[in-house]
Amino acid sequence: MGQDFDGSYAQYTLVPRANVFAINTRLPWEVIGALPETLQTIHGSLYTALQIDRADNILIRGGSSSIGLAAIALCQYAGLTVTATTRNPAKHAELQSAGATHVLIDDGNIQQAVRALYPAGFDRVLELIGTSTLLDSLRSARRGGIVCMTGILGGEWSLRDFRPMDDVPTAVSLTSYSGNASDISQ
Repeated sequence: MGQDFDGSYAQYTLVPRANVFAINTRLPWEVIGALPETLQTIHGSLYTALQIDRADNILIRGGSSSIGLAAIALCQYAGLTVTATTRNPAKHAELQSAGATHVLIDDGNIQQAVRALYPAGFDRVLELIGTSTLLDSLRSARRGGIVCMTGILGGEWSLRDFRPMDDVPTAVSLTSYSGNASDISQ
């Protein structure tokens, strides 16, 4: 939906059967209608792009966003130790209540704070802010770690003067996730 077919936010839409599956829930329609895009994006980011089943810890950049909070819940459920970021110190308690073990106040350069928690870096990094913090996120991952660019909360869509050989640390993988209906299971 949204990329291949219009109607992600429509009251009614016509799509192929492969894009639809039954759910059993007691949630009201106005609540359940808001969940698929968020949960599909986070599920795909975590399991398809970041392969969290092979990780112990994760940094969620932009943790206080709605999609960040959903990511915290799914990561906690999967047994990962979650570190989340926010620019707003007043959201520290909210992120811990949501399941983040550690909360970092994000000024765009959290590398030192990351290395204080995890000297080798994070197993996985979910980048929801975007290109404005992507290079710092890459430097926050450990060798063999994966960084997934999923969001553009920072409003910048491209990197100026990106130099892959200098900007992507050795043995850190950079991937992205933009969603596909086939990436989520029932």
